[in-house]
Amino acid sequence: MRIFIAINFISAIKDEISQLIDLLENQNYHGYRTAHDNLHMTLHYLGETKINIIQEIINQLKELDLPSFLIRTDHFKFFDKGKSNKIMYLGIEENKDLYHLHDHIIGSLNKLGYMIDKRGYTPHITLLKHVHIENQHTIRIDVKSLTIMVDSVSVMESKKMNGKLIYSPIANIKLKK
Repeated sequence: MRIFIAINFISAIKDEISQLIDLLENQNYHGYRTAHDNLHMTLHYLGETKINIIQEIINQLKELDLPSFLIRTDHFKFFDKGKSNKIMYLGIEENKDLYHLHDHIIGSLNKLGYMIDKRGYTPHITLLKHVHIENQHTIRIDVKSLTIMVDSVSVMESKKMNGKLIYSPIANIKLKK
């Protein structure tokens, strides 16, 4: 199974993010749109993982002893993967609680023998993939900041069904209130 660890959003937040994607598309930013039901924020991508290891990951994450917290969105930006392969995302304001959660998740995975890539973590919500744009500094859309409660993390499965990418939660781990 292909899995990743993520922060899932309530439907109302997904609705607001989908409206932001609509605004981008109305400004002629086009690409592969993240489906409403797939909107999330990845904490760590694990890829192909054996079923027995998934339960070990869930058990490690259940040991997280961290409080719930708020995050806020703040800007549109791109990951540049070539001229016609940019990923447009909604960035997240600097947040020590989010980085603390990420560090704890990486520590949990290290206990299971995972060698984690040290490239750094850029918290973001992917909006559009394979965006072709000549000048990525021309985004002229005021971003309404969204405040999002983070009260759980999810172990997610990524799979294709009938040619569609589907993200499904395998387990949700609650943070402290």
